[in-house]
Amino acid sequence: MVPRFAVASLPRRAVMGVVNVTPDSFSDGGRYLDAAAAIDHGLALAAAGAAVLDVGGESTRPGAEPVDAAEERRRVLPVVEALAARAGVPVSIDTTKADVAAAALDAGAAVVNDVSAGTADPRMLGVVARHEAGFVAMHMRGSPRTMQHDPRYADVVREVGEHLRARVAAALDAGVSAAGLMADPGIGFGKRLDHNLALLRALPELAARAGVPLVVGTSRKSFLGTLTGDAVPERRDDATLATTVWAFGQGAAMVRVHDVASNVRAARLLDVLERATPEGGGGVTPTNLRGRWAQGLKPRNLTWVIQDRLAAGERPGGFARNHRKVRRQEELIWLKVNGFTHIVSLLDSPHNLHAYEEAGLAFAQVPLGPHDELPTRLAAVYKTLGDFLDDPDEKLYVHHEEFGDRVVGVLGGYLLYSGLVGHGPHAISVMEKLTQRSLGPDGREIVAVTIEQQLRR
Repeated sequence: MVPRFAVASLPRRAVMGVVNVTPDSFSDGGRYLDAAAAIDHGLALAAAGAAVLDVGGESTRPGAEPVDAAEERRRVLPVVEALAARAGVPVSIDTTKADVAAAALDAGAAVVNDVSAGTADPRMLGVVARHEAGFVAMHMRGSPRTMQHDPRYADVVREVGEHLRARVAAALDAGVSAAGLMADPGIGFGKRLDHNLALLRALPELAARAGVPLVVGTSRKSFLGTLTGDAVPERRDDATLATTVWAFGQGAAMVRVHDVASNVRAARLLDVLERATPEGGGGVTPTNLRGRWAQGLKPRNLTWVIQDRLAAGERPGGFARNHRKVRRQEELIWLKVNGFTHIVSLLDSPHNLHAYEEAGLAFAQVPLGPHDELPTRLAAVYKTLGDFLDDPDEKLYVHHEEFGDRVVGVLGGYLLYSGLVGHGPHAISVMEKLTQRSLGPDGREIVAVTIEQQLRR
């Protein structure tokens, strides 16, 4: 079955339009409670450039009372069905209930946006997986009714990031397609002003920890009113726009907003500015890997081979595990035949050091070491890789004792260090495509540390 939704199909900077079919939402409650009004509003948002329409039938404002599934379905299904047929963009259903999600998906929705990230209803992830739908996993402390009752965190960025990572893992374990997964730090959902600002500042780190593209929803929220003095939600659109520009600049993939038109214009202007050349013409997108190569920023002839447990057939015959001398000779023959010139070992102890030197191969040992030394060790690893890749005739062999998350994470981190990609999720996506495997928590942690420590060439 082909997935209904893929993040890769969205614009580089996507805008999700809010369609509230509720009587009590904090910003536009009651305005679009009538199905016809909601449909017209959704069509207008799509015409203004919304890449996704997010339809919700239950308010999630602070203090909101829950709505039963039957009433929620009554509100949203006619709207979802009409917009899915007429809007020309994917429709998302904003719900925490599996029954509502299933009905909306049957009516044509392509995405489930769940503020509980699948924790409110244990059936939710299974419903999403069976429908091959996209899924947005959001962080929320408590429930809408209780979430703003004195929320506390020891480290809000770490705790939210770990929660998102865990919920993404749960979704994948349930069979949800990785291509349609996104995460949302839940601005304003169980957070005070300082929590919201800390999360917005740390979007690259959160994206790296979650391992999937981020959705950011700040639109008209009360923390913006606190900062600007605007008590009326509709007067916070300028402040919302400022956070949209910030979020996109920090690598967010999508923003969820009420005022779609101005945010789409801002996103398109950012695209133009990003493509601009010194002469003022359009260039390539800096966060597009192929574009960076076209600009000459790629270390030439970059080739990575990860040792020891490669997929069958990548090294002829394998190596003789019980005869070290035979194994070393076979390895050297394989390296020379395949044109490798440089070796970087990430192991704590040297591997075949003398044999490499005798064969005329440049060799460096830069161990990753224990976890608490990662920032210092990673800086040394990245510098060594960069120094070895300055010559266009070099071909690099990265050695690690197994085809594991740490070494793949190092290579993903090097993409960020060298400027080949602009943000963590892109680095992870590239490495997963190259290696045909999902990057696990150890590798994602290395990418996150690279961002946190601002390791750049």
